Parts: sequence; structure tokens; C-alpha cells
Amino acid sequence: AKIRRWIEQGAVWPESFEVPPHWSYVVPERPTLPLAFASDWIQSPIDYFVWQRFREEGLSPSPPTEPAKLVRRLFLDLIGIPPTPIEVEAFEAEPTQAHYVKLVDELLSRPQFGERWARPWLDLARYADSHGFQRDDLRDNWAYRDWVIQALNTDMPFDQFTIEQLAGDLLPNATESQKIATGFHRNAPTNVEAGSLPEETRVEQVLDRVNTTGAIWLGTTLECCQCHDHKYDPFTIKDYYSLFAFYNSTELEADLAKAKIPSSIQFQGPSLKLANPERDRLRSEQQRMLTAVNEQLTKRKQQLDAEFDSWVAQVAGQSEDFAQTHVQPILDSKSQDAADVFGMHDDGDLSAITGNVATESVPSEILEIARKPSDQWSKADKERLDAYRFSQDPLATELSQQLRAMENKIAAVAAETTLVMVELEEPRRSHVFIRGDYRVPGEAVEPATPAVLHAMPTGPLNRLSLAQWLVSPRNPLVARTTVNRWWAELFGQGIVPTLEDFGVKGEPPTHPELLDWLAVELVESGWSMKKLLKTIVTSATYQQSSRITPELLERDDRNRLLARGPRMRMDAEMIRDNALAISGLLSLQQFGPPIRPYQPDGIWTKVGGVKYDYEVSPGSEQHRRGIYVVLKRGAPYPSFINFDANARLACTVMRSRSNTPLQALTLLNDPVYVTAAKSLAERVQAEQSHASLAEKMDYAFQLCVARRPSVSERETLLQLYHAQLAVGSSQDAWYCVATTLLNLHETITKD
Repeated sequence: AKIRRWIEQGAVWPESFEVPPHWSYVVPERPTLPLAFASDWIQSPIDYFVWQRFREEGLSPSPPTEPAKLVRRLFLDLIGIPPTPIEVEAFEAEPTQAHYVKLVDELLSRPQFGERWARPWLDLARYADSHGFQRDDLRDNWAYRDWVIQALNTDMPFDQFTIEQLAGDLLPNATESQKIATGFHRNAPTNVEAGSLPEETRVEQVLDRVNTTGAIWLGTTLECCQCHDHKYDPFTIKDYYSLFAFYNSTELEADLAKAKIPSSIQFQGPSLKLANPERDRLRSEQQRMLTAVNEQLTKRKQQLDAEFDSWVAQVAGQSEDFAQTHVQPILDSKSQDAADVFGMHDDGDLSAITGNVATESVPSEILEIARKPSDQWSKADKERLDAYRFSQDPLATELSQQLRAMENKIAAVAAETTLVMVELEEPRRSHVFIRGDYRVPGEAVEPATPAVLHAMPTGPLNRLSLAQWLVSPRNPLVARTTVNRWWAELFGQGIVPTLEDFGVKGEPPTHPELLDWLAVELVESGWSMKKLLKTIVTSATYQQSSRITPELLERDDRNRLLARGPRMRMDAEMIRDNALAISGLLSLQQFGPPIRPYQPDGIWTKVGGVKYDYEVSPGSEQHRRGIYVVLKRGAPYPSFINFDANARLACTVMRSRSNTPLQALTLLNDPVYVTAAKSLAERVQAEQSHASLAEKMDYAFQLCVARRPSVSERETLLQLYHAQLAVGSSQDAWYCVATTLLNLHETITKD
């Protein structure tokens, strides 16, 4: 019956039963630019493809957005903070395409570019400042975050950006920077709970690396293959564990501090000690001091040796009443020639001791040795006498105090480390896990790439060769998935709406030729992120007004056809940065350990082994950009969570955008936004001290949304001010105006 119905419906017998490959598994080729009859509108090759869809759908582009809004949109997209009124007015005075392109170049060169674009990458990299799970101890991995910012600022080619993160440690003569980059695959949660199994933790880490690699570089839900062949896409369980084998030769992520005590997990995988110029300077100074001290002590010991017999006789005659003294090394075992001066015990500590001991109160062990005939002294007896003698010598005590002061100074400069990848000398054997259970190994597998994709060149099979294979121009997925994510950051959605899934169940591209053109352009431009972003933001498509007309609402409510400009709520970190910048509080200090801004009491959890109290960062430190805010997975910064940030427990390709009452309550009551509102009110008064009340309102409004208010908007603000002034002070009234402006939908929206 089905065959009959098929024939009745006009069945066509296929010439071949070979199923063509899915579009995303075909290597992209640069398409020819479509013909266009709107040369006055087109500013970029991108516009040709968009215009073609307009013609097919019977649509027209929206008019250009007004200059003030365009400048604000560009600032928020490229550096993540708003323009100043002066910067807006400079563009309004000359709103030409040439001036706009010049502004794009200037913003791409600012150091804030890397901070803005690091945020989506850190979501992908599942970067956080704690291990996760119940214990959730803090860890030092912020050097990786700084590496990402610096790499983006220098426009490191994306292929190199990929290789250094996946296998920087395997590059010839790997630099400290390249090793730091491998923190990418050390970012995932690590279970250091008492009783957890180190091997299980290690396997979970390797599985996470395979899944993350698939999501970022292949746009594929590889995790479906952990237990069975993919139900929709051409990836098998053997493909999955062959990729697993590339990552299976790294050291343990967490191990027992004491082999027979399951609750003693402390080792958290290999780390790299970071270069610290100040610590190195102090160490050099310490070495110079040690050399001088050794010379002085050697001379002093020679003097004391000449008087040794008389000193022993004097001690032997002392009272047996004795005082307690604390025995401690004057120098540690790392000191240059100190062993020659003091002698060394079997435990590795130097034998000299310090302590305030009265001459008439000698320890009993010293008296016992001194009263024995000298020919009965052992080597240890002689060392104890020497050590005690030095403890009574004023010069030795003074020099000891100087050295300990230097050690304390060095200790105050914390030794900074970061988590890195380290390859084992002998690779582990890898197997398919039956039903995904590492305790049930099946068929043995070797490192290999999925058969559906291009072949890997001959040579070593390790993380480095995998990374190089991923960014090969023959890979049909990497360039497409990468440009699609960047497009989504700018327009709110990708050309392929399902950013994480380019497979059969993912949505097809709305503009397939545009996607391929961008992918080829990225590769042929040397994998330059900044060049591609410039191409996008200088297009007429990007510069359109975001205003939606009734026709567009009916025809294309989700703006898939790009007939209007992008409009979306800012992400969590940008909302905070925006408020701090508007108020004049934002600190542009870069890099270093995470900061702790004000947050409500009771949020910061203290569980597991080490207790961490939440201490607010001092001064302007707490007003640095959101990219530096500490992310504790068990207690993430609450205002960020309210605006859809996440704990980064896994690779996040794109955040959701919600609209809840909690967000308005956060902007009204969170300590950061309360402080920002107060500071905004003070800023307006200080910078517009001679202006009229209406002019001050205009200035405050412009600080928040870049444009000037309409007559009705200004009148509403004036009415609010006077209503509050009637029941309070001018300061209170201005605070009310400022907090209202910071709560405007337009203030937290990129328009």
C-alpha cells in the first residue's frame, strides 16, 4: 500500500541509492557573490548574501540605526563597555562609513577587546576558580584566563589558539605561555571528595575532554557515543573512544596524598610554577646575603674553635638546673655553604639552633655531653655542642634573625601556580567502555579520528597531531562552527541556530552560502578573529536599525532573515560592567587573581575540607570587570546567576536569555548596583555642576543609553526628581533618578 501511494504521488526512481553526505560534513568552498541591485546599501560581501534572501522573501532592509545607537552597539560588541558622551558626540559630528571603519579599528586594538571576547570562550572552556562537587575548594587557574585575554588581544590566529590549548606542552621547546594554555583541559570540575576514586575521576576528566572537543570544534554532540553509536550522526562508539585515546595519556587529575588513606585526596594533577619577577629578585638578594653570612660565620667559628676546650670546661661546671629552649635551624638545607659552617644531621636540617638561654641555665643533654671525656664524644655529640655554642653567640643569633626576616619577605610573595597538561612517557592502553562504564573495558582502540571526516596525516598520534588535524583546512566543521559562534555573539543567534549541533538533528543554516563564505574567509585570512569581526560589524546588515515593524513581526519575528539590526539583553558580566562604567566606578586594571565584589551574606558556602570566608576585595579592586569575578562552582556570584550565567560545570556553547522579576530586584537591591546608582548621581553633579536641572537629566540619560532623551522622557525624569525632593533631600532624589536610569530596559539592552 505504501509503495502504491508513493507511485501515485509521482515517485521518481533514484539513479543511485548512495546517500549524499550531510551538508556540514562537506568541506566549504568560497561561493560566488550573488548579484545585487542595491549597491548604495551594500557595504560588505556579507550584504550580498543577505540581500539575496531579501529578494527571495520579498523583504527590504531596515534603515541604518541612528549614530548614537550604532556607536553604543559597536562599543558593547567589541569591548563590552559603553562609550562616553564625548565619544558618541565625536561620531555624531561625522557619521560616515570611513569614520565608522576607523572607530572599528581603534576598538579592536583596545586591551578591553580581549576581556569582552574572553567571556564566551571561558564558557566553552568551562573555566572556574574552584574544583566543584561538594568540597569545591578554590584553585589557582587564573593564569589560563589571563592567557586567553592576551591571546585575543594579540589576535592570535585561531588555529594556533586551538593548538596551544589542546597541546601547547607538546610543541617543540614549549614556552611557559604555551604550557599555561593547556589549562584549557584542566578547567573541568575535579572530584577531590574523601573516598572518591582517583581513576574514576581521571576517566571522567578524559570523557569531558572528548565531549568538549566535539562541541567546540566539531559542532557535534559526541557524548551520545559514550555508550553506543550516535543515533543520528555518523559517529560510532569506536570513533568516540579512539578520540578518547588521544587524551588518555595524561597524569591523574586527583590522587591520594597517602596511598592507604582514601580520605587523603590532595594531589590535583600537574601544575606549573609561574615566573614571578619580584620573588626572583628577593631570591637573588637572599643568595647574596647567604654568601656574606657564611663568610662571617666561618670566621666566627674559627675564633670559637680556638677557645673550644675552655668553653666546654666552663659549661661542664654549670648548674644542672636548666631552661627549655626551642631547637630550630638557623639556615635551611637549601642554603649555599651553610653545611660547611654548621654540619648536617641525617634528617637534612642544619644543626645550628637559636634561642634565648641564660648562661647559668644549660640544657641537661648539653651538660651530659660536656661532662664526658672528649675522647668519648660521638660525631653527633660534637655537633650538638657546636650548635648550642652558636645559639649562645650574639653574632650568630643576629645573622639568623636577618635570614629569617628575608625568608618571611619571600614567603609574603606567594608562589603562584596554574594547572597544566602533562603527557605520560608511556601511553595508556585505551578501550571501548561497554555501556560507557570504565570498569567494563571492551575492544582495544588506538588514537584515531572519525572515519566520516578527513584522514589524519601519518606521524605521531598524540594531542598535538589531533589539534593540527582539527584546524586543517580540510576539516569541514571547525571554521563553520567558529564563525557561527562569533556571529551569534553579535546577532543573538547563529546562521545555524543550533550552535552546539551541526548534525542531522540541528537546524539548517538560514544563509548557507554566507556561512561558507565566512568560513573560507576565516581560513584564508590566516584565522584572524579581528579581521572577520571587522568584516561583520562594518556590513550594512549589522548597522541596520533594530526597530521591528508590524510587517517584520509577522514575516520574521525571530529575525532569521536579518532584515533588522541585532537587539538583545546584555549578558550578566556586561550588565555589571556597564553599570560600573556609567557610574564612573569601573576599574580597568587587568589580569591577576580573581576579585570578590560585594554580595549578600549567606551565599558563599563553606563546605568540605578548607573553609574560605568571603572577604570583599579592597578599594577599586572590587570594581574591576566581571571577567575577573571569582567563580566558585558551589556558590557562583548571585547577580550573575540571575542574569543567566552558569557555574561552568560543563562546556556551554551559548547561554540562554531569560526575563524574570529576580533581575529587576537585583538591579534595585544588589550592593554593586546600589553603589553604582549613588556614584552615578555624584558623577552627574560633579561633571555638570553649572548646568541646569534639565541639562543634568539629559547628561545622566546619555551616560546610560548614549542617546539624548525625548521631551517626554526628560519630563518624566523631572517629575520623578521633584516628587522625591518633596519627601527627601536632593541627594535622595538624585539617587532615585539614577537607580531608575540603571534599571531601564534600554540600559541593559544592546540595541
